[in-house]
Amino acid sequence: MAAGATLPAEPAKSLTSLPREVLKWIQSLDLSYSVRNVKRDFANGFLVAEIFSRYHAQDISMHSFDNGLKAATKNDNWEQLFRFFRKHNYPISRADFDPVMESQPGAAVALLIKVYTLLTNRTVPIFLSEDIPDNLDPSNSPNKKVAVETLLEPSVAPSSVEPPIEESRADLGDARPDAYHIFQVGIETLQSLGRGK
Repeated sequence: MAAGATLPAEPAKSLTSLPREVLKWIQSLDLSYSVRNVKRDFANGFLVAEIFSRYHAQDISMHSFDNGLKAATKNDNWEQLFRFFRKHNYPISRADFDPVMESQPGAAVALLIKVYTLLTNRTVPIFLSEDIPDNLDPSNSPNKKVAVETLLEPSVAPSSVEPPIEESRADLGDARPDAYHIFQVGIETLQSLGRGK
């Protein structure tokens, strides 16, 4: 890239695809529709409802969800899920699923990592496979390089750039940031570097 050239508008591909462990978990649930395009397939909330129905069969009736593409269908599905999340104290808010409903890059992956973590009590290691381009001069901002290292090794990163831990995670007594939070920090970091919207 030439000096002064603009960076791509989307985050790195590795941040918009499901981690292998999460993909294997989704496949093991034997959902009614196979996942081909994560951003599109989860936008209407139908498959998210089906995932939760595998763990809460008595609380989620799949006949009340529609697998349509209209905005009204998406809103109805996500509103039903939101009520379910509140009833069962799942820390999933509108801020988590609104970007999924709008098919924003990386949003469905971030939500699915969070859902996987909540339902299986496992965390997912996130690896960033793309290096910082040479045209970004680390001397301009020393935090750029450190932020990418935070994605790779959260335990060795300086405390000044560690991802914030939500109160819900702190209440559980787990002081380590989980994969979802590391992923969110990675997206924010890439956006601040000019790669995101």
